[in-house]
Amino acid sequence: MPFTPEERRERNRAASRRWYEKNRSKITEKRRAYNKLWRQNNKDRRSAINRRWRENNRDKVRAIHRRKQLADPNRQWRNKLKRYELEAGRPKPQHCEVCGRSDLRIAFDHCHQRGHFRCWLCNACNLILGYAQDDPNRLIMLAAYLKRNATLIPPQLALPGI
Repeated sequence: MPFTPEERRERNRAASRRWYEKNRSKITEKRRAYNKLWRQNNKDRRSAINRRWRENNRDKVRAIHRRKQLADPNRQWRNKLKRYELEAGRPKPQHCEVCGRSDLRIAFDHCHQRGHFRCWLCNACNLILGYAQDDPNRLIMLAAYLKRNATLIPPQLALPGI
């Protein structure tokens, strides 16, 4: 007696399931190897696919990052201030350690060549060092320039003690 089309389909599905269960490990190994090779050969395409997904799923990306932050509170990017205070060996003060100002944001100053902590600076002092490219000779020349031209500066803009 022949099978109906539905019975034949169900019998074929059952046979396919049995074959898949029997050969699953071989299939997954081959699939993993193929996927790894594809990723290696298509890095630009893969990064474009990932970028497009992140742009289209910003809420999911934020939720993933939030879960990571909550799962591991000791991650370095979780709290930069604690990391900076540990590296500095002292807590962040309320005032700049160079000029004494407390009305500006206090920044962690470090040497860009060697990477070690130098001191806590206000934003203005930190920017001055950055624009001078950490060159003491440039700062000395600028100070000399200001002293030479002190008479040209109106009294309301004169620097104290010069």
